[in-house]
Amino acid sequence: ARVLRREDEIGSLEPGKAADLVLFDLNDIGYAGAACHDPAAALLYCGTGQRVRTSIINGRVVVDDKRLVATDEGEIVRNANAYAKSLVAAANERYDIDFLAHPER
Repeated sequence: ARVLRREDEIGSLEPGKAADLVLFDLNDIGYAGAACHDPAAALLYCGTGQRVRTSIINGRVVVDDKRLVATDEGEIVRNANAYAKSLVAAANERYDIDFLAHPER
């Protein structure tokens, strides 16, 4: 906070200040064997798809027990799948190739 000259907004956990906090469970099986020796490396190189246990952004819980609470995960998946299908359809049309066809082996 001092380096950024933002001590009035950040730098401590107090009411009225911006608070971003992320918690990881290094006892998770994905970190086994690595976290006890080098926790920072374990966070970078190990773990599973659901790494963050809890995330608090600007004082608001966003991830709780590895689940998004501020957003509908199902909606994110549906939107991502629909967008991916539209990208493949556009590529099929542009290049006149069926990118979903499975070639004979």
